[in-house]
Amino acid sequence: MGENIINKQIFGGDCVIDFIKAVKRPFSDFRKFGLGFLFGLVPIVNFFVGGYSLACARSAEKKKYELPEWREFGSLFLHGILGAVICFLYFVPAMIFMAACIGLMVRWLGTAYPWSAIGPVLSQPAEQMMPALETLLAGMPIGGIIVLLTAAFALLVLASYVLPSALLFYVSRWKFNDAFDFKGILRKAFTSNYFVLWLLIAVYSIAFRYAANYTIGLIPTVGAMMADSLAAFVIGVTCMTVFGELFYSKGNASRKKKSSKRKKK
Repeated sequence: MGENIINKQIFGGDCVIDFIKAVKRPFSDFRKFGLGFLFGLVPIVNFFVGGYSLACARSAEKKKYELPEWREFGSLFLHGILGAVICFLYFVPAMIFMAACIGLMVRWLGTAYPWSAIGPVLSQPAEQMMPALETLLAGMPIGGIIVLLTAAFALLVLASYVLPSALLFYVSRWKFNDAFDFKGILRKAFTSNYFVLWLLIAVYSIAFRYAANYTIGLIPTVGAMMADSLAAFVIGVTCMTVFGELFYSKGNASRKKKSSKRKKK
């Protein structure tokens, strides 16, 4: 009862998202949870976890909150790889602007000052270093650097925001090209329910990663790897579950019908 009240207060219209059950879902079956955690520990093998998270979005359509079975490993691995490629491609524009910013700084330093002059400045005592650094940096193209950094940050946030929608478009038919149906993806992403859900997931992800890093992450040698694996599985399943619910909810049924018609064709 309490969970329904919370959902009705957060999400409007015919959209019903059971966020609490989605948060509990990764822990609902210890065996399946354990497999996801173990797969996440091994590079390359962890692509199975990505594919499994995407499969959780499909099962969310029927409001089934039990974890799906670990099966069809070939498909899970392929979907995990393609999902990672989609994520990478969405972040490429931000990386280009960041690289341009770094390139501008390196070019300016190499042109304005010989590299041999920078070492002596950095080796000076602190009280002498600051005036020397101010002189060294006086001609830096601050305006260009700020513009490039701002553009990189804006593209980074935009990619992070629309990425769940892009992944759900891919999941709807398992067609790679669907992840770049920008018109449909942006139409889905720029709604109030999507925005609220994205904020909730962002806060939850940060909090869970922080908790994981400062608990099992403190274990010597393997702690950081274990924390990353745990966070990848839990956050991935939770994120794809809630966005899957939103994608297939009554208020968002048009895309599902459209996908079915295109598939029949």
